[in-house]
Amino acid sequence: MLIDMHTHFFKEQAAAKILARLTACSGFTPCTDGTCRDTWRISREAGYDHALALPIATRPSQQQQLNDFMAAVNHSCGEHILCFGSVHPAAADLEAELQRIKALGLLGVKFHPQYQEVYIDDPRVERMIRLATELGLPLIFHAGDDPGLPPPLYASVERISRLLERLEDLPEMRLIAAHMGGYREWDAVEALLLGRNLYFDTAFVFGLAEREQILRIIEGHGWQRILLGSDCPWQHPAEALAGLRQLDLPELQFRAIAGENAAALLGLAAGK
Repeated sequence: MLIDMHTHFFKEQAAAKILARLTACSGFTPCTDGTCRDTWRISREAGYDHALALPIATRPSQQQQLNDFMAAVNHSCGEHILCFGSVHPAAADLEAELQRIKALGLLGVKFHPQYQEVYIDDPRVERMIRLATELGLPLIFHAGDDPGLPPPLYASVERISRLLERLEDLPEMRLIAAHMGGYREWDAVEALLLGRNLYFDTAFVFGLAEREQILRIIEGHGWQRILLGSDCPWQHPAEALAGLRQLDLPELQFRAIAGENAAALLGLAAGK
């Protein structure tokens, strides 16, 4: 089973405009037209069984409409496209919207401290994680730098480490730090995050981080907590899969990272 744990797309009527704006900010060239249809097309061609869609509520007012959209995608394409919802840590209806995400059948929660302008170690983020964990929902967040956004750095590895200290009483938490624990902060990841109660995904890591450093992080953190992700449309899913293959991991570890770890984390039946 091959699962891409980190993709993005937008409503068809807005996709071109949003993608053009993000391309101008980041300087990256997208590999899709920003729609669900095109995202699944290139994922299927690359050999994936599933792609996980991660929306971002940049404002509290976006939550309900965005989660309704993801639920509609999940209903129509759920066999292949898996969907998380999103909440804003500062939302007044945070708890109610997390409950609604669960009721809608969405598989987890995406948040992005850099877009949402909330530090990862803010008490509101801790509360959100605790509430989601009570509901059995995993959470994934952007970790480290974001080349498309200015400082300050809202989810630095140092702040992630402080957050984890406060969550040590929550062993059942399923929290995923994207970009191998911290985009372009991989030295700090090695120093502060290895072995902690946290998953890493590989989104937009291959081709940027050194191969030997990626291998050290996998060995130090444990391959059971590493998840394959591309960050499509910013990295092609085929490139992410090729990057994982080029690590020359033992077959057991490759298969786990390529999809089995994600299937277990998301509660997917084997072979689904």
